[in-house]
Amino acid sequence: YASFESPFTGGTFSSGIRQFSFDFKKDICSFRFVENGEERCMEIGLEGKKNFHIKTPDLDKPIVELSGGNQQKAIVARWLSTDPRILMLDEPTKGIDIGAKSEFYNMICDIAKRGIGVILISSELPEVIGLPDRILVMRGKQIVGEIDAADATEEELLTMAMMEGAVYG
Repeated sequence: YASFESPFTGGTFSSGIRQFSFDFKKDICSFRFVENGEERCMEIGLEGKKNFHIKTPDLDKPIVELSGGNQQKAIVARWLSTDPRILMLDEPTKGIDIGAKSEFYNMICDIAKRGIGVILISSELPEVIGLPDRILVMRGKQIVGEIDAADATEEELLTMAMMEGAVYG
C-alpha cells in the first residue's frame, strides 16, 4: 500500500534511492547474510532509477529532497522491489505536475501489463476513468456502484457518489 497523502508515507524518506533494499528486501541486505549484499542493493537502486526515470544526482540523496513526482516514483519502485502481486496506490498523482502525471499514468499501465494487480484510489475523475478496467464507487465506507471504465462518465460517477441510498451496478 502506497499512500501519497503525506510526503512521509509509503517508505522511509530520509534514506536514499539505493536504500530500496534495506527497507524492503531484508533477505538481501539486512537480516540474512548475502554475499555482495551492498552491491545487490546498489543494483536494485540503479534499476529503479533507470526503469522509473527517477531524476536524482546520486542514489544516496534522501527521497524527501526529490521533486514530488520523483518521490512518488521512488516509493512505487521501492514497493515493486518486493515483487508484489497487488499494488494499492492511494492518490498517486496528488501534488505532481501534469508532465509527471502523464509519466506516472504510463508507469501504472506498465505495472498492470506485467501482471501485477493495481488498485487505484483517486479523487481525480479523469484518472479514475482513464486508467482502470473497472471502477468501484464508494460512499460512507461502502461500495455503492460498479461500472466498466469504458462505459463510465464523470457525471455518472458523481451521481453514484452523491446519491444517498442508491446502489448502482
